[in-house]
Formats: sequence, structure tokens, C-alpha cells
Amino acid sequence: MAAGLPGKASTFRDASFCTEIQLIEEGVRMKRISFVCRSVFFKCFFVFFISAIWLFSVSPLLSAAKAAEVTLAWDANSESNLAGYKLYYKMGTGGAPYNGTGLNEGNSPVTIYLANLADSSSPQFKLTGLADGQEYFFTLTAFNTDGIESDYSDEASYATPASSTTPTVNTYTITTSVAGQGSITPGGTVNVSAGASQTFAISPNAHYHISGVKVDGSSVGQVASYTLSNITASHTISAVFEVDTFTVTATAGQNGSISPKGVTSVAYGGSLTYTITPADGYHVSDVVVDGGSVGAVSAYSFGNITTWHTISAVFDADPAAVVQAPTTDTSFSDTTATDTGTTDTSGTTDTSNSTTATGNQPPDAPVPVKSQINADSVGPIELAVGSFSDPDSADYHLKTEWQIFRSDDDVCVLSVVSTTDLTSLIVPAIMLDESSSYYWNARFYDNNGAVSAWSQTAYFTTGVSDTDTNGNGIPDDQEVDDSVDLNNDGNPDAEQEIIKSVMLPSINEPIGLSMENSDTASAILHMEAVNTDDLQVSDANKSEIKKLPFGLINFKLAVDNPGDTATVTVFFSKAVHPNSKWLKLDVINGVWLDYSNYAQLSTDRMSMTLTLVDGGFGDDDGVANGIIVDPSGLAWDTTDLATAWDLVGTVNKSSETASESKAGSSCFITSGIEVWSSSASEAVGLLLLLGAVALVCGGRRKAKG
Repeated sequence: MAAGLPGKASTFRDASFCTEIQLIEEGVRMKRISFVCRSVFFKCFFVFFISAIWLFSVSPLLSAAKAAEVTLAWDANSESNLAGYKLYYKMGTGGAPYNGTGLNEGNSPVTIYLANLADSSSPQFKLTGLADGQEYFFTLTAFNTDGIESDYSDEASYATPASSTTPTVNTYTITTSVAGQGSITPGGTVNVSAGASQTFAISPNAHYHISGVKVDGSSVGQVASYTLSNITASHTISAVFEVDTFTVTATAGQNGSISPKGVTSVAYGGSLTYTITPADGYHVSDVVVDGGSVGAVSAYSFGNITTWHTISAVFDADPAAVVQAPTTDTSFSDTTATDTGTTDTSGTTDTSNSTTATGNQPPDAPVPVKSQINADSVGPIELAVGSFSDPDSADYHLKTEWQIFRSDDDVCVLSVVSTTDLTSLIVPAIMLDESSSYYWNARFYDNNGAVSAWSQTAYFTTGVSDTDTNGNGIPDDQEVDDSVDLNNDGNPDAEQEIIKSVMLPSINEPIGLSMENSDTASAILHMEAVNTDDLQVSDANKSEIKKLPFGLINFKLAVDNPGDTATVTVFFSKAVHPNSKWLKLDVINGVWLDYSNYAQLSTDRMSMTLTLVDGGFGDDDGVANGIIVDPSGLAWDTTDLATAWDLVGTVNKSSETASESKAGSSCFITSGIEVWSSSASEAVGLLLLLGAVALVCGGRRKAKG
């Protein structure tokens, strides 16, 4: 076979059994690779011969059972930092661009990591699903762990035979179903050929969201699409959609009340009415809705609720009564009053018999274990109430609602309903501010839906942070130096307000959070990496921790207005695994949530964009209060992180162009490539040829011996 000309990419390997080829690369000296026949024993002939006879006899069945396919083989690269190869293809005519689509292994290019090769020293790769009667063109590049890719190899081609008969292909049914307002596309019953793939799009109607998706009865999370691959059986896929909900946060100043108090959830388009009641001797001086005064009203109604709201009431003392001088005879007149009964002067009303004798009765109100807690640090803070008590002996404790308010401005900082923390709640430090005062209360729910009255108000104060002594929102032991610039804007991350970066203790690599592309985010208040060993999660969710290569990332974000939607970008120091997704941790209930619908991995896999809603999905404090608290992290869909990390390329921080990078990689060359048709007749011929060669070589070996 002729050597490649100077300036070309490497030549294809000849299809003969024993051959010698040359590889030539721009900027690389010529390199010669030899393939030498190895003598084999005589019995190898029978292996090849019998295999050929078997394949010949079953070849009609093979042709009818599957579409055309080819096996590609090439000369292995020997660089120590080789990461894998990229296989480009197209159909029709040769030459770039190689933008083929439709093969089962994916669209061009198909990335082949070394770990995916059965023998990396003699690489081969099979492509399936080729169309009948078409000519395909192939070329190959190699890439290293720095993400540098070689030039194309020479081009190879293969023409698939035209189909003379219509193959008989098994088909399977995929049955879809929905609950609520939304759709699965395609819907109904979908017929799919055996071995094929089918993607379903899950779409909620306006003002609804995906609550959950199940495939064959098992949950796959709140995903917007799902693909069934290599289908060999019938399946079911179902989706549940729920109406969007919004919260209204109500607070009242001293000397009065607002009802309902705290955080109330309302379905999209719903309404909610509030009653404002002053204490004796006081009056309503103002009611503020979403930051604007609506006057000294005694009631206020929200109608057609389509976003988050706040309402607060302020009360003032009544003016002192003016005492008039007497104008009538005030001489003393003794009168005797008739005693008509006993007057209760305690100032309280006996309500011990106010509950009905029949029907479900509400539980007793919780009783705080401590009325005041003075913490030494920011947190965590443990709040506790006494045991559950219910007048109905058959009722049991179902869940507890907890609310925490900041004392300075009565802003609710946490509102959650927990099915796990029934009599105690550990409040993470990220929910709180240092050296601040808070008040809180709780209420019980029984299994029949009855709700207790709110507990008496209890209080706690936080201390000074012992991990962030300089107050920049990053733990002291996770600070990055001025060499870290993850968003590549030419400025150190440590000197900017639009991005915070921390050093991950687990792998000693930085990770950054940027708000530079958000119109609503006003500040990144806090960011830290959390040791996953310290996480409190349910037993069913502990396996997810093994999928977190960076651990848990805690961050706290301020937005301009309560209820704002913010977009932030997480920057990685390495290109992450292509199957990466984002998981969110519900720290109160210890449950992991799939955040894939709200996270977008960049094409270079160096960053991920997150969409967060204050008071909505992505905000762990459960209330629209202008602060988004998000404990979450990057996850790989594998428990073997060592293997997964081997497939991740390191960052190429140079400013070279792609062509400059290729020219500068003098030891990183493109491999040759050859095409093996999977046609049964050609395979028979190849096996017979191999058997004959084995026979000849074995005979010569025996003669020499």
C-alpha cells in the first residue's frame, strides 16, 4: 500500500491480512508501523473453517434479523496521555463536513473513550443501523486528556447492500398515560421495532408542572424527556402533572394579628382573603402588600394569584380619651346594686368545652421545649417541641409545620412541612445570619387532616461564624487564590462580586458560582462545599451520595424581589462527565430531587446553568422572601466514580486555536482506520481466508520445527 503524501492526515490501514503502512501528520516526522503475521498452530484452521461454515449456513437469518452494520479498526496511538478517539461519518458523498446522523451509536462524531474499547492496543468499533443501499464515509481523530484533538485521518468508505427482502422485525408496544394537565409525545400506544430507541417528550400545560414520571412503574424523577434504548420488551410510561402553586407570606407587627398568618400556598389562579385585627386599645395604621401601602384596611383579598406575594400589617395605639369637666350635679348618691351573679375578672375565657363532642378534633398545640436558645455559632440550631397529643385516641401524628421569622423585620426565613422531623427540627446554618435574633412556632397535623393551633412563640439568637472569620461568605479553609479564574474573564474570582469560587476539599479542585448572566440576582451571600459524610438523608437516598464527585454545594443567593426567578452558572475546573446531571437536596426531609429540568450542561461540559425560583423549586427555605437557599450538587449516573473520572478531560487553559493546538501536539497523531463489513458473505470469506493463512503458517512452523 502506498505511503501517505506529506501534509495529509494518516492513511487507512490496508484490508490485507499482513501489511505495512505509514502515518504522516503535519508537524510530525514520518512514523512507520509494521504488522507481522504470527504463526499459529494447525488447529486454528479448523476453528476458522468451522466458523465460516456456520456463518454461511445462518447468513440468510442474520441478514433478515438486523440492519447493515460495519466494524471499524485502526492502528492504536501510543501517547501516554491518550484519552480516546472520535469517529466521524456521513452518507452520500465524501469530504467534510462529516455531519452524519441516524446511527444507533449516535450522531457524528461518536466519542470512543479508551475504557469503552475491548482492546485499546488493537482498537475496533462497530456502527449499527446503517441504511440499506447507501454509501457511508468515515474518518477518525484522536484526543488526549487535555482535550486536544488531532486532524482527520484519511477517509474510508463502505457501501451497504440494497435490501432484496423486507426483513421480519419484532415490534413492541409502549403505552403512555397522563394524570393532570399535560401530555406525553408521542402519546397513546406506540409501536417500536425490536432493538430500536424511542424518546418521549413530557410537557405540562400552561401553569402546571411535572410532578413525577414513572417507567414500568418505577420513578425516574421530574424529567422533561425520557428515552427507551435497545427496546426488547413492551413498556409503560406515565406522567403526573400538578398545578403551579405560589405562596403568600403574611406578617403582623406587635399589638395585632393577621389571619391566616405565616406562609400559605395557593394554586395558580386561586384567591386568598386576609383579616387584620388590632388588639384592644390599638388600631390598624397601615397594610403593606408586595412593598406598597394599601391603607389602614381591616381585610384584604388577593384574586387570580399568578405569582408570589407578601402582606404585612402595622398597628398603632389609639389616641388617649379627652376627659370633660362635669356639668351636672356630682353630689354623692348612695345606691345599692343587686348581686346578679359572679364576675370572672381573670381576663380569660374558659374554652375547655368549646370542641364538639363528635367528629375529628384537632391535635393539641405543640409546646416548645425551650422558649429561648442562645447559640454560640450561626448554626445548626435545633428546635424542639413536646410530644404529640390528640383528643381522638385513634389519631396519630402525620406531619409538623415549622416557621421561623427574623425578629428585626418579621420576614419569614423558613417555612416547611416535614414528615420526618415531627418533634424536632435542625435548622442548617445557611438558612440563618450570624448575630441575629429569630422567633418561631410550629403546629401539628393528624392523619385525618386536622391541624392544631400554632404553638406559643419561642425565640433563639445566633452567634458569630467560626468558619468564615473574614465574612466574605466562603469558609476560610475553602478560599481560592488569585490564580483561579473559572469564568475566564481575565479577573481572579476572589476579587469579584459576580462570582464566588471555593476549593473542593475532596479533590482539591475549584468550583465557581456566577450570577453575571442574571438580571434578578443581586448578591451571592454564601457558598461552601459540604462533606457528604455529614449529610442527614433518608436510607433510600443514601446511594445518591456515591454519585456526587464534588460533594454537596451549598449556596445562598439574594434576588431583587420576593418570588424572582434567577439564572446562575456553575463553573467546573474540568470538563465533567457527559451524563452529568444536577441533584438538589431537601435538607429538611433528607430527600434528593432530580433538578435536570432546570439545569443545562454546556456543550464543552465546563459549566452548568441553573434556573432557580425564590419560594419555588430550587429554594430550600420554602418561602418567597428575596433569598434563595440551594443545597445541591453535580451527579454522575454511576457509583464507580473512579471509572467515571477517568472519562473526564482536563481543562485546556491555553489561548491557542484548535488548529494551533493540533499543530503543537507533536506526539499526538491520528490513527489509520479500516472498515470491516458485517455482511455475512464477506465474513465467510474472511474466516476462510484466515483459516487458510493459519493452515499455511502452522505448516511452515511445523516444517521448521
